[in-house]
Amino acid sequence: MYQEWVKYPGGTKRENLIYIAFIVLGVFLVSILSWFLSEIGLPWVDFLAFAVLVFWAFMIFSKRIVEYRYSLMDTELIVARKVGNREKNVYSLEITDITRIGAVEKGCKLKTERFTLPTKRLKAVQIVYLTDGEDRRVILQPSDHLLQLIRVRAAFKEPKTSAE
Repeated sequence: MYQEWVKYPGGTKRENLIYIAFIVLGVFLVSILSWFLSEIGLPWVDFLAFAVLVFWAFMIFSKRIVEYRYSLMDTELIVARKVGNREKNVYSLEITDITRIGAVEKGCKLKTERFTLPTKRLKAVQIVYLTDGEDRRVILQPSDHLLQLIRVRAAFKEPKTSAE
């Protein structure tokens, strides 16, 4: 068995500044909207503004606290999502069903599952597999080592490129 964690990488100073700026911008915009609506005679809007503010902060913060665990058993790839202390298996794939592995294709019409973090620092990879007679794909951010292990255990041969 092999497993690895995919965590949001520590941000640069610029990314952290942008992250904080988005939260401050949200507080500022909701405060102005709340003040404006209170001035026109809707005092109950403060509660709604607070709810919007909490939702805004949660949406921004939640993108950084999610982690994924990719586990490779003998012939099965299992993906678990961890938020805080709670971990839940969310996906399972038989390695022998894989038909191809490659870069993520934009505009692909295949039914897709995505278990990635919102960062460009981690390379995303698509794995296309056959299930119930139709092709589907899953998008992950595995390490090169895990990707190599999947390729070795999969039952397909990747086409040779023109450089080989």
